[in-house]
Amino acid sequence: MPVAVNNIDNGITDAVIKADVCEAALTWLEQDLAATKQPHIWIFGHKPIKTFPDMDSGRIRHGEDSLATNPAHLERFLQLCNKYQVTAYICGHTHGCSVEKVRGVWQADSGHARGAGDAGARTYKTYCIPCHQENGQGVGGAFPPLAGHAPDLLAWAGGRTHLIRVALFGLEGTINVNGTNFTGAMPAWDRLDDKSIAAVLNHVLTAWDNKPRLPAGFKPLAADEVAAVRAESLDAKRVFALRQQIAPAPAAAANNAAPIALSFTEAQAAQGKAAYQHNCMDCHGTTLDNGEFGGAPLRGAYFRNHWGNGSVASLYAYLKTKMPPDRPGALSDKVYADLLAFLLHSNGYESGGRELPTDSQTLQSMSLKRD
Repeated sequence: MPVAVNNIDNGITDAVIKADVCEAALTWLEQDLAATKQPHIWIFGHKPIKTFPDMDSGRIRHGEDSLATNPAHLERFLQLCNKYQVTAYICGHTHGCSVEKVRGVWQADSGHARGAGDAGARTYKTYCIPCHQENGQGVGGAFPPLAGHAPDLLAWAGGRTHLIRVALFGLEGTINVNGTNFTGAMPAWDRLDDKSIAAVLNHVLTAWDNKPRLPAGFKPLAADEVAAVRAESLDAKRVFALRQQIAPAPAAAANNAAPIALSFTEAQAAQGKAAYQHNCMDCHGTTLDNGEFGGAPLRGAYFRNHWGNGSVASLYAYLKTKMPPDRPGALSDKVYADLLAFLLHSNGYESGGRELPTDSQTLQSMSLKRD
């Protein structure tokens, strides 16, 4: 018998942020469990009793977001599961897959499908979706689309090798895709093995509507090709330089709107500082470059080199799609803009009389280049 329990209802509203099985839900659950005579009982909820690493990738998402928000309610929930011999509690909030026993209760985290399936699709879902999105369309001004574009790269002289270089070593610089400029830095994924790199690239080349666009006679990339390119030991800037040598002349950029002066207020930067202290300081530190958990420096030369030649839109999109790492995109648009205002203030940009906005078109017209 399946039973569904709302984890985000506090008895008054079903739009709470913190997960909990409230008193009203526990009382209803106990009555329902006591009344059933079915031999197998599955309870379905959104958030886990406890978060475990994904059984395929080892990744942990939403590690601190669980039913442990209210220890007393969690204790009663576990007691009910054991008392009525619940077969399993099935959840899905973590975007992962795991099966573990917690205090005598089997928990099946079914956040994504698992099985033989497509190894490349699984790798893409684990590592690529935050930037390039599930539909392969990317994020305007920051992360380029792969849908409708990845097959075109194979037509370049050396395009096959270029794809592998980008996946292995990353890419840093301004590129033009279908008439739109993208400025940012793609991280290196050289920690993935050769087979995984080949699989995810083959997925990208054949997913969405890419497959019909592939050159005639296309052969899937192989792990030994990846191994040969890996031996080049390049960095992201060198990959960009090599790209410039083989890329065709770009089409006229469609996003060259009239520039808008960068502006944020002192009050906005102060609000961003408070948000930073609450959400970012553990990784990036009290001075933005002394975090305890290895966060990249957010001020000084590193910030200038990575972001100083691009648009505000690229940095805003990066923050929104990647941060905080345990719950990317969880903050409001306004909070992300406030955080960005704080980062700009900390890097010597001058405040003004207008707040930094949140719409991507305006942000795309604001440059981080200094006069």
